Amino acid sequence: MLNTYTTTSQTLTTGQDLVFRINKIKTNCSITHTEGNSTITLNRPGFYLVSFNGTATSTTAPATSIILQLTNNGVLEPGAIAEELPAANSPTNLAFSTLIQVLPSCCAINNKANLTVRSTGVTADFTNVNLVVTKVCDA
Repeated sequence: MLNTYTTTSQTLTTGQDLVFRINKIKTNCSITHTEGNSTITLNRPGFYLVSFNGTATSTTAPATSIILQLTNNGVLEPGAIAEELPAANSPTNLAFSTLIQVLPSCCAINNKANLTVRSTGVTADFTNVNLVVTKVCDA
């Protein structure tokens, strides 16, 4: 299990990943994350529940969406997306949860999953972001 978060503000443009500065809970070696980094690695085969929540404020004109989406090995993860269309300079809450499957590896294939939370919308300030990853069961 991993619970990682950041309370300080981060301004992200499209294509940038959130950084998680503090690991509140980190158990065993199935999930690894270095504090101050954006990548969470799922090292062992199985099913993992990934839950994200945070607050965002748009730094651009109104009528543009703030969007965050989970990536898995650099590929946007369908269904693991949070999108809001807030009023100008008004904070909004973003959240998503999804299951990720990591297949067993062999000598020729490494099936680790490297997860990030990526901004795919307008430039925004993100604060109080929190990510929880729990291994639900083996594959």
